[in-house]
Amino acid sequence: MTRRCMFPLSFVLVAAGTVWLSPVLSAAQEAIPPSPVWFTYDVSRTVGSGTGGYVGYTDSLTAAGRYDITSTPTDITIVATYDWIYRGERCEDGQERRNVGVGLPGRLYNGRTDLDDYDSAVAASLATWVWIPPGSLVGSPVQVLERAFTVEGLETIAVAGSQASALRLRATGSGFRNDDYGQFQTNYTDTYWFDATTGYFLRSEYVENNNGTSGGSPAGFVWTERVEVSGASYLPGAATPVSRSVGRCRAASSPGWETRRSRGRDAGTVLCLSVAILVTVFVIVMLMAWGHRRSRRRTLVDGRVVEVRQADRPDDVPEPAQGDSPFFAPFVRYFAQCAMRAGDPVFVARLGDGTPVGVGLTDREAMIGSIFAKDGDVCEQLRRALDVSEFFTEARHETIPTVVAAAGAAVQQPPKAYNVFETYEVLELSSPQQVSYDSSLVTRMTEADLPEVAALSATVYGVRGERWLAAALAAGDMGFSARVDGKLVGYALATVLGDRARFHTNTVDPAFRGRGIGKELARARLCACAALGATRVVTEVATWNVASLEVVRPLGFVPIGQMWVESAASTRVERTLVRR
Repeated sequence: MTRRCMFPLSFVLVAAGTVWLSPVLSAAQEAIPPSPVWFTYDVSRTVGSGTGGYVGYTDSLTAAGRYDITSTPTDITIVATYDWIYRGERCEDGQERRNVGVGLPGRLYNGRTDLDDYDSAVAASLATWVWIPPGSLVGSPVQVLERAFTVEGLETIAVAGSQASALRLRATGSGFRNDDYGQFQTNYTDTYWFDATTGYFLRSEYVENNNGTSGGSPAGFVWTERVEVSGASYLPGAATPVSRSVGRCRAASSPGWETRRSRGRDAGTVLCLSVAILVTVFVIVMLMAWGHRRSRRRTLVDGRVVEVRQADRPDDVPEPAQGDSPFFAPFVRYFAQCAMRAGDPVFVARLGDGTPVGVGLTDREAMIGSIFAKDGDVCEQLRRALDVSEFFTEARHETIPTVVAAAGAAVQQPPKAYNVFETYEVLELSSPQQVSYDSSLVTRMTEADLPEVAALSATVYGVRGERWLAAALAAGDMGFSARVDGKLVGYALATVLGDRARFHTNTVDPAFRGRGIGKELARARLCACAALGATRVVTEVATWNVASLEVVRPLGFVPIGQMWVESAASTRVERTLVRR
């Protein structure tokens, strides 16, 4: 059973019924963080103390990193660099560097956060974990990320070889875990310590008890996580920190290295080479294990085992069954080809006899997936494999059967599988005809247009999408560009596969809307599709996007069904989605 690799500063699991509170008393909100400061930290996380199906199971994660922080009376700027390594059943290790901002006095992120567990959340609703106003009073509420904590008191703790006076904050609660570990009721205790003088982070401890089922059998485990500052400019005797890494050769930062190095450059070289060889062997062994284990992401559908594997080639991706993709089945392998060209993962779910029951792919830049699977359990396994919260789907997944079964008869209303983020109308045109269009406005897109197209994509959708755009054109998509006085003001793409065609990504600069540019882009694509022998053209448009619907309806497109963007998040994230 493969476990989901959690981010090294996870502070995870949003509790059910989280209460959003003002961070602290108004007097404390006027505090300004000292600036500039830095701190380094270590993270350790373990899963163990298993019962039932988890007796004897363990996994762990370690991480290290550095934060550099500057502040003004109105904001905090954070530069976070860290890396991590996962030990247990194979998960990806990695490195990260993020620059983020936090507004004062509310301490809310004003863009993305520094923690990728929260990439799909509304950043402006999350309070930073690195600093709290040091004047926070005992008993007052303080928001940290999505959770409301209470200031419990003041105590002296040992941290990084120093004694620090610390404010202790604690939050407790319960929730429900549904992931690769299984389906569990959870109870957690989350504790933070902040430097009483400066308000900066010192330590956090998270303990989560899980009781439920895994693979339909009773199981339980304890999740523990500890994050602790290993050095900081705001601690006594602070010195410039040494660069630290957990995923690479540790010899240069291990105790006694300076002494060993003084014995000669050759001895040091041999030692590093030896460590490098050992690390290489370890990585090869783990990758071999991962190649075997990644096929063991399993679920049950009508009593049959389903395995989810990452596809290596477009030919590994089957055409979904009609029930799994009533509208876009002929295009799914093409979608996978574009995703793979762009470097995005594609997963296939199959029964033990090889019968395909689902396909999932993702756009990593926009952090949204597309899942072609009718069954809720298969959909959830694919969503977990893709590691996304929101995804396009042609099936409305009301429940996840194994979750309903785990909840038991005592639950009057089974938990809903996903919230609906957006609804799309799927439209089709039969027997398209060549039509005229303004060729002085619309021309075929070329590779030279891609930088401007990506810039417009960033303006409209918040993502540039250069890799995907290049991949789509390389795979055979027809792109069209609209220009006014030499300025790129719109673009759109079309896919033709045999006698089937699809319109997508019709985008117009907001400053130039209402001038018929979208209509001309649609007419140009229709002319090209008809010339190439397409007999049916399908497209999908968000139901709220009346302007785009009025572009295609006059051309003869008629509704044939609906699709959705489903979300595993409990709150709606306000962002513009791009359907590629």
